[in-house]
Amino acid sequence: ASQILAATIYNKQMRDFPVASWKLIESESEMSFKSANTVKHFMTTSVFTVDANDSLQLVYNIMVWKKINHVPVINTKKELVGILSIKDISPENLNTTVDKIMRKQVVTISESDTIKRAKQLFTTHKISSLPVVQEKRLLGILTTKDI
Repeated sequence: ASQILAATIYNKQMRDFPVASWKLIESESEMSFKSANTVKHFMTTSVFTVDANDSLQLVYNIMVWKKINHVPVINTKKELVGILSIKDISPENLNTTVDKIMRKQVVTISESDTIKRAKQLFTTHKISSLPVVQEKRLLGILTTKDI
C-alpha cells in the first residue's frame, strides 16, 4: 500500500499537478504497479544456508532454535545445490550429513517473477518455500508466509 501511495505521489509531482487538485485514492480502485507484484519485494534476503557436508544434527538444532522450516544448501560459489526441509529429518538420520537427505531437485523462482507465478508454483508442487536464484546463485527465499 505504501508503494502504491508513493508511486501515485511521484507520478502526480512529475506531471506538475498541484496538491490541491489531487483526488482521494479510492480503496476500491484497481491500481496495478507491476514492480510491486514481483518476488523481489516479498522475498527474504538474509537467509541461513548450509553446506552439503555439514552435520545434520548441527543443522537440525539450528533450525529448531531459529524456527526455520527450510534451509537452502549452497556450494562455495553460493550456488544452490539443494534444499533441506525439517520434515525430511528424523531421529534415524541425524548422524549423517546434509547431502544424504537434502532434495537435489529444487523448484526455484527468479526475483523478477510475479507473486502470481510464485503462488502457482506453491500450489502445483505442494511446497511452502521457493529459493530465489539468478543463474544458480542464491539471492533469497520466498515462503508462503511471506505472501
